[in-house]
Amino acid sequence: MPDQRQPTSRDVAKLSGVSQPTVSYVLNNTPGQRISDATRARVHAAAASLGYSPSRAAQTLARGGRSRVVILNAPEGPAASSRDEYFSILSAVLDDAGWTLLTHFPPSENALAHLLKLVESTNADAVLDAFNDAETIEELVRRQILVVPLVPPSSWTEILVAPVEIQMDHLVNAERRNLATVSPTAADEAVPVQTRTDHLRQRCAALGLPEPVHLWWTGDLDALTDDLRAHASSVDGVLAHNDATALPVLSAAHRLGLRVPDDLAVVGADDSFLAALTVPALTSVAVKQSPESMKRSATRIAHALSRPDDVPESDLGVEFILVARESA
Repeated sequence: MPDQRQPTSRDVAKLSGVSQPTVSYVLNNTPGQRISDATRARVHAAAASLGYSPSRAAQTLARGGRSRVVILNAPEGPAASSRDEYFSILSAVLDDAGWTLLTHFPPSENALAHLLKLVESTNADAVLDAFNDAETIEELVRRQILVVPLVPPSSWTEILVAPVEIQMDHLVNAERRNLATVSPTAADEAVPVQTRTDHLRQRCAALGLPEPVHLWWTGDLDALTDDLRAHASSVDGVLAHNDATALPVLSAAHRLGLRVPDDLAVVGADDSFLAALTVPALTSVAVKQSPESMKRSATRIAHALSRPDDVPESDLGVEFILVARESA
């Protein structure tokens, strides 16, 4: 019997020779994309030949939408961080534009199902997405929900790898050559973890350094201590995915009698309020963005929600700064 299944964006991506997110961005007119006219034409041609219907979310919004509810789908971040300030400004800007912002921190399991349930229960018009996950984008587009990336895709990789660059430069300048990275196992961090780990490997190879060791923080300090013990003689510097994964490294090092930073230098990321309270105090990479820059970014998102086909390019205005303390 002939194949009766409905075509998906995966089929369109395969036929047009692009990635699934690119297909979704083109067919959903997602703002802030740098996609050539030739690529857009190829995607539209592939979709037409397969009978794949592009999302009509933008037209729905142009007609006034259903609820003017927008869901911010983002990982839970450190408490009392600049991100909290940005979300507050974003909420105020969207409120002024007639939108209601709901913040959703997905669980580590069944994240997509939880998001879709919230979309359905609130009759949301749009999702601000911080994950850039192809499956999530495809499903939202299929349901005619407008997807607006929280970070412009053109800046996605830069935002993810900037902390790694700073962490690594600091450790290498301190003559640390045998590096390890520590990552969370949460599903919602899978893409950032992979992007940062790949970049670290490439940088180590370019500098002639050994392949970095990859350790995982599962929430089990005994397991992390055992893993660190296995590499203690060969690792002298640790780049943590964030401060929440750096703090267990400090505890594991203490258990093993390793002196920080003499035996093991540790650098976190996001400079949470806990970084200055640890013993030794944690060196970390802070994310700085002025209130003015936050407001410009929020205004751009409000524009994208109402006029997704006409969104100007905008610099995020984000700076990454090393905050040197005792751990490295």
